[in-house]
Amino acid sequence: SDIYVGGTFTATADGQVPNLNGIARVHAGQWQALPDNGLNGSVTALAVIGSDIYAGGEFTGTASGALANQLNYVAVLSGGAWQPLAHNGLNWDVRALAAHNGDLYAGGFFDQSADGSVKDLNAVARYSGGAWQALPNKGLFNFFILHCCFVDAFAFDGNDLVVGGVFTATDDFTVQNLGGLARLSGGAWSALPNQGLGLDQPFPHFVHSL
Repeated sequence: SDIYVGGTFTATADGQVPNLNGIARVHAGQWQALPDNGLNGSVTALAVIGSDIYAGGEFTGTASGALANQLNYVAVLSGGAWQPLAHNGLNWDVRALAAHNGDLYAGGFFDQSADGSVKDLNAVARYSGGAWQALPNKGLFNFFILHCCFVDAFAFDGNDLVVGGVFTATDDFTVQNLGGLARLSGGAWSALPNQGLGLDQPFPHFVHSL
């Protein structure tokens, strides 16, 4: 029955509720700060698995200084406390999160875990059983602008994962002409109709399945 909000804010607009820092909860009609006064950077994605709240964004720790450099762009609020994910998170911004069948999917600018031990995560990864996992074909890649590939939208069509962002192919180049949209079905990536959306148009930043 609570609402969780992520963004770039630090307090309510009237200044009456401080220490919100990127993420806040509305409970019983009142804004509430989360543990450790929130996070030390903006929150751009939220997902829920059971009673756990997962946050992704541009933060590296909590706003209070606890867990400094341990959260690294993705964290879970569980049992009333912020906790790092495996390998201290990811090595760059998280733009999208989605939960499906108990697994967490993350999209963003990253290409490996924060500690460098899990590689080939290029822009998209799955967190399952307490471990980061690469998706097929080493994730996604943008032919046209190096170091400017990211995922910032997810939707599920049944068990198929549909991904939106700035990319044109899988990282190993075996699946091309994605045009910022791709479907992961049965362990394989495929293009959407008409090779997705062209470079002369804005890349998709929102996908939704009905």
